[in-house]
Amino acid sequence: MKPGIFLTTAVLFTLGATTAASAFEPNDVRRLQTTRNCPGCDLRGADLEGAQLQGANLNDARLQGANLRRAILVGARFERAQMQEANLQGAILNRARLVDTNLEKANLENARLRLANLDGANLPRARLRRAQLQRANLEDTVLKKANLERANLYRANLEDADLRQANLRDADLSRANLEDVRIDDETNLTGADLRGTDLEYYDDRYDDDRYDDDRYDDDRYDDDRYDRDRRWRRPRRF
Repeated sequence: MKPGIFLTTAVLFTLGATTAASAFEPNDVRRLQTTRNCPGCDLRGADLEGAQLQGANLNDARLQGANLRRAILVGARFERAQMQEANLQGAILNRARLVDTNLEKANLENARLRLANLDGANLPRARLRRAQLQRANLEDTVLKKANLERANLYRANLEDADLRQANLRDADLSRANLEDVRIDDETNLTGADLRGTDLEYYDDRYDDDRYDDDRYDDDRYDDDRYDRDRRWRRPRRF
C-alpha cells in the first residue's frame, strides 16, 4: 500500500472510531428529558449540561463522555452505568445511587454527592477536587490515582476503598470510616483532617459544632445509618 493511501485510511479509521464512541441515540435523549426514565439508554457524548433530572433512572446507561455539568441529579440512579470521562463538574448528586458505576477519569470537581451511594464504584483517576461527599458511602470503591484535593469526606464510609496513589491533600476526612482502607506511600494526605479516624489520635479540642448537619443539608437528608459508632482499624498498606 502506498504511504499516502495508508495515512488516509488510518485517519478515516480513527475518525470513525471516535464518532462511534461518542454517538448518542437522539431518541434516548428525548426519552430521558421527557420521562426521566431511561435505563440502558445510549447517551454517549450527549450534551445534558444543566439538565433537571431529579430522580432519573439511568441504570445501565451508557454515558461515556457525556456532558452533565451543573446538572440537577438529586436522587438519580446510575447503577452499573458506564460514565468514563463524563463531565459532572458542579453537578448536584445528593442521595444519588452510583453503585458499581464506572466513573474512570470522570470530572466530578465541585460536585455535590452528600449521602450518595457509590458502593463498589470504579473511580480511578477521577477528578473530585472540592467535591462534597459528606456521609457518602464509598465502600469498596476504587479511587486509585484519583484527585480528592480539598474534598469534604466528613463521616464518609470508605471501608475497603482503594486510595493508593490518590491525592487527598487538605481533604476533610474527619470522622470518616477508614476501616481496611488501602493506601500506599504515594497516597498524599498532606494537610488532611484525620480527626476521629484511626489515622490520628482524637483531638480533645475537636468542636463538633463545626460540622452541624444544617450546614450541609436540611432534615430531609438526615440518615441514622450514618450516625452509628465505628470501630477504627489501622488501614492496610500495600
